[in-house]
Amino acid sequence: MLADPEDNEFCVERSAADRGDAEPVDTGRHRPAPHAAAERQMLEAMLDWYRAGVVAKVAAVSQTVASATPVWATSIAGLVEHLALVDESWFAVDFAGQSERWANVDWDADADWEFHAAVHEPIEEVVARYQRSCDRSRAAATGRDLDEIGADTERREFTLRFVYLHLIEETARHPGPHRRPARAARRHHRRIAPNGPSAGIDRPEWSKNDPTNVTSTTAR
Repeated sequence: MLADPEDNEFCVERSAADRGDAEPVDTGRHRPAPHAAAERQMLEAMLDWYRAGVVAKVAAVSQTVASATPVWATSIAGLVEHLALVDESWFAVDFAGQSERWANVDWDADADWEFHAAVHEPIEEVVARYQRSCDRSRAAATGRDLDEIGADTERREFTLRFVYLHLIEETARHPGPHRRPARAARRHHRRIAPNGPSAGIDRPEWSKNDPTNVTSTTAR
């Protein structure tokens, strides 16, 4: 298991060919190419591209698949809710000092509340909430300088630039770069008993085979 400086864990996974899966399908979503643009434009374009990718990968997912917890004791719905919380928390709450929409959640009772609560809601509502969180994040960053220090300095000082970079990393890692999460959920749901053992919240099983794909988990 690998970890980055923020103590986020990474799970290395075999390639589609090694797993015997079909090759990835070209969805027509090609990365933005602001290669010679200003730094702010690059950061915004890349983060928005990954945000749109989350919505695109969940499109047309059934409620059954969205709520399934096949391997990680979490679900597609839980991951989308987690991304909504992380996006809005970093930009609007931690950086801009705005009020937190999850202030009434009892995190002591359930430290992974967002992963669990989302499975009881229609996936369309979870996705819509994620999009509203992204909108609030964009508004919180508008007109603010990349070098500006965030409002919440209790643990450490951080700039808006760091928030963009962290959210690009965070948003890119969860959907997985090479396959749709819905397809993965269906495949594992057939292979693993619904009430079988779990490696913990959002902890993919470790593979010791030849690593070519990388997915990961993160702390809030």
